[in-house]
This record gives sequence, C-alpha cells and structure tokens, in this order.
Amino acid sequence: MTDPLRQIVSRLDRERQPVVTAPELRRWPAGAADFALKEGLLRESEPAMSLVYDGCEDHCVVTPALSENPATKQMVAVHYCRRAGCGRITFEPDELRQWQPSMERLATMLASELDMGTLAVSIVPDRVYLIGILPTSAGPLDVFLGRGLAWDDAPTVLASAGRLKDATGPALIVLKDCPPAGLLQGRCPTVIALSEHLTWNERDDRIDFGQLAAAIRSVRPAVPPDNWMTVSECAKLFLNDVDGLNLEKAKARISWAASQHKFRTNGKKGNARRIDRDSFSTWRLKQRERDLDAEDEGRE
Repeated sequence: MTDPLRQIVSRLDRERQPVVTAPELRRWPAGAADFALKEGLLRESEPAMSLVYDGCEDHCVVTPALSENPATKQMVAVHYCRRAGCGRITFEPDELRQWQPSMERLATMLASELDMGTLAVSIVPDRVYLIGILPTSAGPLDVFLGRGLAWDDAPTVLASAGRLKDATGPALIVLKDCPPAGLLQGRCPTVIALSEHLTWNERDDRIDFGQLAAAIRSVRPAVPPDNWMTVSECAKLFLNDVDGLNLEKAKARISWAASQHKFRTNGKKGNARRIDRDSFSTWRLKQRERDLDAEDEGRE
C-alpha cells in the first residue's frame, strides 16, 4: 500500500489543485484517514462532478445526477449508461465527496514537530512558509517550507519571497522535488526533501518524521566575513520579523535597542554606529519569540 502521508506530500508538490476522493480515502489505513481529517491536513471541498465506476471492467468515468429515491426519500446519485447490460447505475452521494490537502496545516504541523512554536508564517500564500527560527552555534537559522519549487512559476514565487531572499544560508524544506540547479543561486539554502523523512506509523496512528529534526538541527547558517552591520542592514532584517513597521520605524527601534545596550556595538552613534551581527541575531531571535508568544496569547 502506498504510504498515504507521502502521497499527500507528493501530490501537493506536483499538482496545482490536488484532491483526495472518497474511494481513495477508503483505501487508506483507518487511523491515517481519521488523523488527516481530525488534524485538518485534509479539508473537505466541493463534491466531485464525476467519478470512476468500478463496477465496469473499463472503469468508466461517469457524471451522475442527484435525485430522490421515491421509496426511501433519500438522495441518490444516478447515471444512465448506454452500454449493453449497464442501464441505470446508482451511487451513494458520499461517493462524490472529496478533500483538499492543506499546505498551511502541514506547515503548522512541521513548526510544532520541530519545536519552533505552533505558528507558521505565510511568505507566499500556499507556496512558501517560514516554519521558524532555530538557535544554532552560528546564529539563528531560518527554516522555510516550499511547495512547487520545480514548477514553471517557481522563479516568480521565489522572487516575491522577500523573507527567504534576505535569509543567510537558511534551511529550505521542499515537499518532494528539489528546485532546478541555479534557481536558488545566491541564496545558498540547505535543501531537505520532506518526502524522504515522512511516513505513517500505522502501529501508533501518528506521523513519523524520522530524522527530519536531526537533519534541520545539523544545518548552520552561513557566517558572513564581515561581522559588523549598519543600523539600516539590521533594520531591513528586522522588517521581516515584525508586521506594521516601515524602514524608518525599524531603524528607530534598532537605534533605541542599541542605546539600551541590547546587543554589542562599536560604541559610536549616528552613521558611524556598527552592530555586532551575532549579538544582534540573538536579540532578534528573542524579539521574534516574544512577538509569537504575544500573538498566541491574543488568540486565547
């Protein structure tokens, strides 16, 4: 049997609008189907207009119409086949139900699995998410999840993913297919394929992410040769973490934090001020965690 969770990941990465049909869902292990529905990994969408009729050796695709059974007063889906020996074919309306895999929910589940909180940030809706920021010995590591980065529109998607573009040596989790060589040139992320780690643990009825956490934690962000940053450079990075700020407000906040000795500087002021990259990264990570905690409290 094909692993249902790997199937979801593969189809999300290779189909624009993937759906799981009712007959497909029945073939899943019961625990996997219940888990995916309960956790919102599958979300019900509009019923299908057609389905494959397994009662015919040709497995015809039929388009039934809904009508009421006069005897039972229940709705049934009816199709009239002109083939000899077929005639009137009825289906339960539930046979037309279908579900869409949720990229957003998958991103949130990964954020929780990697102990980065419960909130994933949408960078490009349905395509690129910031899973979280992981503290490492080389500074904060930005961890992203990307979908369809081997599609024709991937260059446009990546060009609009400002948070990913500005990250220094991030970790990029792709669902299955790695981006073409050269597409990520200049960004230098470590690319990890989720499909190589994800399996359904049928015995315990849960997702097994294997060595994914270990693979992410082995990544170290690239260390720039120049460890001193200007206030403007720090502010541009800070803009990616906080909503509602413009560059001038971000610079003012960085300058205030520097004057309060929140991170190490060269001791100068104004245009001559320089900020230590490592201590700024540590402060930035703490600010990010504080803002996420505030968002979580606001939802309660």
